[in-house]
Amino acid sequence: MKNRGILCNFAWCFIVFLSFAQLSFAQGKVVTGTVTDGSNNDVLPGVTVQIKGTASGTVTGPDGTYKLTVPATATSLVFSFIGYDSQEIVIGSQTVINASLKGGKALEEVVVVGYGTQKKKDLTGAISSVSAKDFNKGVMQTPEQLLQGKVAGLTVTRQGGDPNRRSNVQLRGPSTLAGNTEPFYVIDGVPGASIDLVAPDDIVSIDVMKDAASTAIYGTRAANGVIMVTTKGGKAGQSTLSYSGYVAVESIAKRVKVATGDELRAYLNSQGKKLDVADDDGANTDWQKEITRLGVSHNHNISFGGGNEQTKYQASVNYFKNNGIVKNSSIERILGRLRADHSAFNDKLRLSFSVSNSIINNHYIDYAIFYQAVRFLPTVNVYKPDGTYKENLSRYDYYNPLALINQIVDERKQNILLANGRASLDLLPGLTYDVSLSYQKDNTTSGLFQERNSAFGMGNNGYARRTAYANTTKILETYFNYSKTFGEVHDLKLLAGYSYQQDDIDDGFQAQSMNFLTDDLGYYGILNGNPSGAYNYLNGSKPFKDGKLISFYGRFNYAFKNKYLLQGTLRRDGSSRFGANNKWANFPAISGAWRVSEEGFMKGQRLFDDLKLRVGYGVSGYQAVDPYQSLARYGVKGAAFVNGTWINTYAYTQNPNKDLQWEKTSVFNIGIDFSIIKGRINGTVEWYDKKTTDMLDKYNVPVPPYPVPELFANVGAMNNKGIEVSLGIDVLKDRPFTWTANLNFAANKNKITSLSNEQLKKEFEYVGNPGGQGLSDIPVAIIKPGLPLGTFFTYEYAGKDKDGIAIYNNANGQQVKAKDLRREDFKVVGYALPDFTYGWNNNFQYKQLDLNLFFRGVYGNKIFNALATNLDRLSEATSVNVSKKALEEGITKNDPPLYSSYYVEDGSFLRLANATIGYTFNQKIKAIKSARIYFTAQNLFTITKFTGVDPEVDLGGKSPGIAGLGQGDTPDKRNSAIYPSTRSFSLGVNVNF
Repeated sequence: MKNRGILCNFAWCFIVFLSFAQLSFAQGKVVTGTVTDGSNNDVLPGVTVQIKGTASGTVTGPDGTYKLTVPATATSLVFSFIGYDSQEIVIGSQTVINASLKGGKALEEVVVVGYGTQKKKDLTGAISSVSAKDFNKGVMQTPEQLLQGKVAGLTVTRQGGDPNRRSNVQLRGPSTLAGNTEPFYVIDGVPGASIDLVAPDDIVSIDVMKDAASTAIYGTRAANGVIMVTTKGGKAGQSTLSYSGYVAVESIAKRVKVATGDELRAYLNSQGKKLDVADDDGANTDWQKEITRLGVSHNHNISFGGGNEQTKYQASVNYFKNNGIVKNSSIERILGRLRADHSAFNDKLRLSFSVSNSIINNHYIDYAIFYQAVRFLPTVNVYKPDGTYKENLSRYDYYNPLALINQIVDERKQNILLANGRASLDLLPGLTYDVSLSYQKDNTTSGLFQERNSAFGMGNNGYARRTAYANTTKILETYFNYSKTFGEVHDLKLLAGYSYQQDDIDDGFQAQSMNFLTDDLGYYGILNGNPSGAYNYLNGSKPFKDGKLISFYGRFNYAFKNKYLLQGTLRRDGSSRFGANNKWANFPAISGAWRVSEEGFMKGQRLFDDLKLRVGYGVSGYQAVDPYQSLARYGVKGAAFVNGTWINTYAYTQNPNKDLQWEKTSVFNIGIDFSIIKGRINGTVEWYDKKTTDMLDKYNVPVPPYPVPELFANVGAMNNKGIEVSLGIDVLKDRPFTWTANLNFAANKNKITSLSNEQLKKEFEYVGNPGGQGLSDIPVAIIKPGLPLGTFFTYEYAGKDKDGIAIYNNANGQQVKAKDLRREDFKVVGYALPDFTYGWNNNFQYKQLDLNLFFRGVYGNKIFNALATNLDRLSEATSVNVSKKALEEGITKNDPPLYSSYYVEDGSFLRLANATIGYTFNQKIKAIKSARIYFTAQNLFTITKFTGVDPEVDLGGKSPGIAGLGQGDTPDKRNSAIYPSTRSFSLGVNVNF
């Protein structure tokens, strides 16, 4: 009832504001005109034409014209467009006002910030912007891949070529141990919107907010940074219709080098050994080839839009299908978007409504197949003479990889809907009221079926599982913006708002069954299982959880003479996810900038076109934990015999923690923005110090007084320090052949500073268990104060002794054999996080022909090659396959398997990530306004010393940098694995009608 009262009050205020607008609006006049490029007199579509001092305005149509109703009190119009200098023209008695814009500086670009926009030259925080023309090209499943290598400090890694695998996104190093490091997404002003609701073709620009001075406006959700996504909207004028699409093929970029059947037989003969008769069919089976194929992808996007000065619309439909290079792995997505904008009361009121719907079908494969494909003996055939799969189930974790693919079905169907309505009303000159309501629902169903004769289903005579759950988010955002200029030297902007969010999470159920008579119905026949009463049940394994977030926020921006800038932000968040003693928290930020180029002493110099110094400090939070983590929870714990009947007993399963709260991340940032030589070179240099405190983690506690021996609490601390450099250079311009280069560089130093407080102690934590056979309890990394996250901590390999046996350095510096080693001999042997990352993008243009070459890479990181530890076991060559390297070097010929620094390899690499050549047809062909055809190649080559499949490994979680095995005891265990990396070639076209 309380929430309903709040909504009713807002609705009543909204009606009053509408009435006020009708009564107070003075009679105005209509102004028209054309906007052109000052250098070549070409018309400029999409130019923003705004009434100075208000939020009212319009944009020019495809022919560069505009039409705008202005009130009698209006003084001037402001024309602005990305890449051009803004121009202000006094209205006076004019009804026709034409504008000619000159090419501007990069610092004139408009970027999206929380609850508004700002010119880049007016920013006081660290924000990087990437426009559509600079996005990565090729096969892109999700928008974050468009940014890979494009933004200094933003690390986007996608291990392997699995079409269903999401990228790991990390900004300025890891800052939590409790969950993922993904930034917070805001799509067209909707906070927390699913990134799966946006097709890459529909995105206009992406703005990355890096420091807390920029992100604090989003409070508890912004510790990992904020990514603002802006999509296409309708424009007044002639209707437009566009199509973009491509077809691509993908192949394996690099295979695991294992012995062929003949090579394995020859080695065993040389050692006086031989295979069992059942393991030698005289074959040379290439299991990696058996499970893979040529992957084919295609993407199609149709969009249309238009409208007039009052009403604009934009709609699009996207279809994407990616058949992975591994058989039976694929993703299919259909995405539709519709947006309508309407202005009324002479542009005093602006209404917008948008709806997006995404339907995604995933076909997964068990990652265990990769482990099996490189270990399964190449000396046996795929099939037996009777056509069934060749298996040897007497061995532990040893399965025919092709059988794993074809005898297991694992699918997911997801439907995501987002509806958003917003209104903006000019109350008074300079004062605007905005209200936004959004509703997002994610319905997901999944099904798993193991055939009766499959290796996993055989013991159960088949197994089926079905799961269904839904997540719902409802958000109300309401805020006021006030803008006022005093005496031409003081510019003040104020923001005050309120936000209410409710999440209903994991509302669903799960059912599973065994013992089937037939495989024909798959998991759809789940009710047909268990005819003999063996196994069948339905449960609520996805418990219903909800969370509420209530926020009050404000911001001020002050500029004096357009050269001294100050910004302050404060957000107060209250969340139901945290303990009774810490439901509310404040997130402040302050930042300032000095535009040195506007000073009098800079007027005579010719080097700097623009120069700005920035400094900022702020605090943001991290709340990505499940609801109810602060409360005592109960569950079934055994049974009791009462009155002749066995009944379930319940006990504590989770300790309560009334003090549970947000992780807090504070960032101190210093930045320099500059443009020199008439805009030929522009760039940004940032230095930051990011500190995370009250880190969430699980701690061992005594029983009693605690009922459960583990407590989720805020204890630890972590620090990241780094420097970022971004440069944009017009190497060649103003001639038929042009060359534009963009470079970025980022160096980050991470360190765990604490894992304990006065109540809870933890000296260190062993992590990073790759899960190799016989080594399942041996970690390879450590989390310890004074060391960075991703520190490899294992035995130090020292070579071989005179007998060819591996030796290691123990804690005392002595060289000993494996049998004499102890856990105390572990040493720091490398770090998973890179010293620095870099990207180099080049755009070449000659008339209608364009070429893009994009290189990116990392330097200074180490990778633990877990796969090699299992393929180097020559002592097991009669039962599993081995690597060619092992045959050549005899690494573990007489040694027991052991994790050590021998498998910690250099992970540095340089990659030609993208190469695109295109041709634009400028001539109009009947109804076609313009067309472009292009050819793109991805992952053409990689220079690296890493001997594994791909040096680009996952950098998320507690133990980054492990090139995993893909080994699992169950078919749905998709751990860090070796799904092969891919090389793709695409042919695409863009057509505008």
